[in-house]
Amino acid sequence: MIPVVLALTAVAVIAVAIASFLTRRVDARRFNALLAMGNSLSLCSNVILDNTTVASVSAAGLALSLWLWWKGGGGDGTRRRLRSAARRFQGVRRTAPVGSTS
Repeated sequence: MIPVVLALTAVAVIAVAIASFLTRRVDARRFNALLAMGNSLSLCSNVILDNTTVASVSAAGLALSLWLWWKGGGGDGTRRRLRSAARRFQGVRRTAPVGSTS
């Protein structure tokens, strides 16, 4: 029952995304985000049902739509948070003791 609900929801999300993009209701960034959501639901459904071929196609669609979303400016907040976390990182120099012999 759960895979059927996931599959129907995935088809609905993808259909709404396509219809919204064609009628100019959403921009390309949100279109790719909606496609990523639909492909992730489809991937989960097909993994549960052991449809490996369709699951791999869904995974490829998910990766492509997430990459397009990220490159289209969708990941700007995530990039900012990653940069601020990297600034707080302080590397520790670890060297061998001076008198050690190996």
